Amino acid sequence: MLFEVDVFISYAHIDNVPLKEGEQGWIANFHKALEVRLSQLLGEKARIWRDQKLQGNDFFGDEIVEQFPKTAVMISILSPRYLKSEWCTKEVREFHQKAAEGKGVKIGNKSRIFKVIKTAVPYDAHPKEIADTLGYEFYVRDSLSSRVKELDQKSSGDLEQLYWGKLDDIANDICVLLETLQQTGSTAVINHSEEQLTVFLADSCSDLKEQNDMIKRELIRAGYRVVPDCRLPFVVSEFNRVVEDFLDQSVLSIHLVGGSGGMVPEGSLESIVALQNELAAKKSKTGNLSRLVWLLPGAPGNDERHNRFVQRLRTDDESQAGADLFETSIEDFKSAILQKLEQIKSAKSGKNASVYLAETNFNLQTYREKLKQELIGMGYHVLPEQSLPLVHEEFIKTVDNLLEQCGISIHILGEDYGVVPDKTDKSVVYLQYERSAERIRKGSLKRLVRLPLTCNETDERMLVFLEKVKTEMKENTDPNDYIIETSLDDMGSLILKKLRKIEEEKRKNKEKEKAPGTAEPSGKGPSLVYLICDRMDVDHITELEDLLFESGCEVIIPVFDGNEEELIADHRENLKSCDAALIYYGEGNELWIRSITRDLTKIDGYGRTHPLNLRGVFLAPPAGKPKERFRLHDTLIIDGMQGFSPGLMQPFLEKLKSLGAM
Repeated sequence: MLFEVDVFISYAHIDNVPLKEGEQGWIANFHKALEVRLSQLLGEKARIWRDQKLQGNDFFGDEIVEQFPKTAVMISILSPRYLKSEWCTKEVREFHQKAAEGKGVKIGNKSRIFKVIKTAVPYDAHPKEIADTLGYEFYVRDSLSSRVKELDQKSSGDLEQLYWGKLDDIANDICVLLETLQQTGSTAVINHSEEQLTVFLADSCSDLKEQNDMIKRELIRAGYRVVPDCRLPFVVSEFNRVVEDFLDQSVLSIHLVGGSGGMVPEGSLESIVALQNELAAKKSKTGNLSRLVWLLPGAPGNDERHNRFVQRLRTDDESQAGADLFETSIEDFKSAILQKLEQIKSAKSGKNASVYLAETNFNLQTYREKLKQELIGMGYHVLPEQSLPLVHEEFIKTVDNLLEQCGISIHILGEDYGVVPDKTDKSVVYLQYERSAERIRKGSLKRLVRLPLTCNETDERMLVFLEKVKTEMKENTDPNDYIIETSLDDMGSLILKKLRKIEEEKRKNKEKEKAPGTAEPSGKGPSLVYLICDRMDVDHITELEDLLFESGCEVIIPVFDGNEEELIADHRENLKSCDAALIYYGEGNELWIRSITRDLTKIDGYGRTHPLNLRGVFLAPPAGKPKERFRLHDTLIIDGMQGFSPGLMQPFLEKLKSLGAM
């Protein structure tokens, strides 16, 4: 056994004195809760030791020092009394020394001394051995009064949830460290595998600490490495160097922007929020970093310098470089983060080809952006991520480079010719079409081109261009070049269908390569139908659930008990694994049905290995305006407004059978 003790808790005894007689103190409650949670994570009883008998005026004896070489992790619970106690600070020094003499103080870049900040204390007063380690803050600061409130197990509402969330964070982090020590057995180095993506989660103002912690927690649980994993320096030159180093390691940077900019490092006129955004924007121009920026709805506040930064962020191309800006709910932003990471993973693994979505004329920009979001939701990496240069030579070089990264290009031609770059007479629309045609001839690209039904008759350049495309369309025999003349209403669904077909062909080809000469399996046992409903409709879906089961399907329905993270994770796992999705639209309101149908458009981004070819919506009472003309592309609508009958489900079941899922 490498260590006899998993965790040693170092604390000031006054911090364990209960406020009410007969109750347990804060430290005792923390100790017990941590022991239970860590034991659950380890799969065996966690061995946690703390001194429960010595008093604050006792001598620092051998009993404690003797624990340190046998102890894997120390938790220092910082408070004003802890920092004033020679005894407590000596515990940190002694453990640090013993750890350095043994297996090492750091395992990779993770310290074996965990810092729990029970009460707000100045960072420059922290023991020097742990001054640069990130702490777990068990307090919140009121944004209006600046008063600090400690978190404990008896807090009410959101504060109680914050306490348990932070306790779960430290338990998970300790568990990872203990398992790493156990696996290595000696001085350990955590080697982050090439498959583990690193995410830069920018430090934000104190008002957004809760949101930052929540995002960090979900990313770590999803298997991502999150940096910075140490406290950032307070001097701007060092601050920039450390941030740039972390950005070099990252595939995505995430920035939460609230009503203030946070700390201003020494030697800087800008806050840490603005500095991190500037450095990430610069890095993104290399093409190796994606960025997501969330603006707190209602921001900015009273800080004029920060207000100017927010204004630049909204209007300045340099500040926005490489970034998608969100002014949404934090939940929608979290979904966008996970979608972006799935897209990045897919692009790296080659699971879904990157898509070149050509820039178009001004009137079609809104439509192009909508299509871009749908593609991202399907798990595609969409290029270009930044505006293309408007000098001909640079434009061609950039487009060629981006097309080389893509397996598919999409071109939406409108009625107008588009912007013409400097030193050429061809528009950006024409040039992108021309460069993609070159790669089609080389056999390295599939292309989808939409021709408009009408065009600007007064623009001779556009007439010539469209005539060229139509001629090529008539002569075209290349199956990789798909040109259609259609309305915008039909364009979206046609593109998405074609992309799904391309991905399905790729999947089948890979299967044939793995098992040449074998026929594709005709079935895989009972199909799995995800029957999605609102909590209020659980009792109304019984007949529908029974019919599906009796028809040979396995049926899963949503769970409604558990915390929000668990419910979302289960919902996405069901979307990932099901053969068909059927939405029961009864008591759920319009926001609910919009949320669920959005999830169906994002389904490929949740890690599915093959398309979901059957989606249905069962319309059920009560009647309402949203249901009267309910329509959804690629979705079977079942009208059950007059009540349920087995016959209504026949088209759905026949479709399921025809797909070979039953």
